[in-house]
Amino acid sequence: MQHEPEDNGAIKLNGDDVIAIQEAQKNSFWRRVQTSIMMTAALMISAGQWNDTKEIAITIYESILANFTHNIEYDQIKQINVGNSLEYVKSMVGEPYVIKRSKLNPEIQFHYYSKEKYDLTLVSQDEQIVGYTVISKVDDFTPIIPFAENLGSSTIEQANQDPRIYALDNSNLLYFIDSKMLGKQQMFLTQIRGYVEYGANLAPASATTMAREKVSEVLTSLIEKETYSATEEETLEAVHLVRSSIYPNFYSMTNIEPAFIAEALLTRYEYQQFTQS
Repeated sequence: MQHEPEDNGAIKLNGDDVIAIQEAQKNSFWRRVQTSIMMTAALMISAGQWNDTKEIAITIYESILANFTHNIEYDQIKQINVGNSLEYVKSMVGEPYVIKRSKLNPEIQFHYYSKEKYDLTLVSQDEQIVGYTVISKVDDFTPIIPFAENLGSSTIEQANQDPRIYALDNSNLLYFIDSKMLGKQQMFLTQIRGYVEYGANLAPASATTMAREKVSEVLTSLIEKETYSATEEETLEAVHLVRSSIYPNFYSMTNIEPAFIAEALLTRYEYQQFTQS
């Protein structure tokens, strides 16, 4: 590939060259990591410690992946499905730090997990998963929503054109929930996208409407319209503004009423108490 020298004698690189150099640097980094792991393993194998070596190598590799990518977390989340047994999911994610019983239906329980990059809530009934919620805590943590796009890659309105089913509040917690009923091929599950104040900001840098104060402003406006009996046209306009402004920072999948997903959200005070944040 030819490069034209600049007047100062430096080589001028085009965009493709820069990408190629970045990829080469990335590949070089991973080769160094692999070499280091292999050298450590070789030393321990020579000392007759194969079982310990295998565990340490896996731990090192997973630690590196967790620090530089989200692949381990994404793969774990993918294995959680409505219909799984509670024990099966707990075997992957461990024991919850707190369990709450639903006030709407005492047979339903909420199991809360606080991970480094996301919060997870399992909703169970009769020892079976009937719903779950994944809340991103890191601005670039964007798992794939089942049957849909990556979390936070589009506004709620772009992802769901039907604004009929939603819930919101701004008293003891600022949140907005938007529900979409799926079809036969998706087992008639309900897909939920939402925004909660203690989640990450997943909007692109150019989306200034995602500023937290803006979210609070448009949600408060919608609540006022609903509370003080605005016309249907004014209310729909307020709903449109909310749905077109918000990039969701959590999603849920469930086969029960969306009201349980809203109930499962920890209040501002509960979240601070349970997570020590």
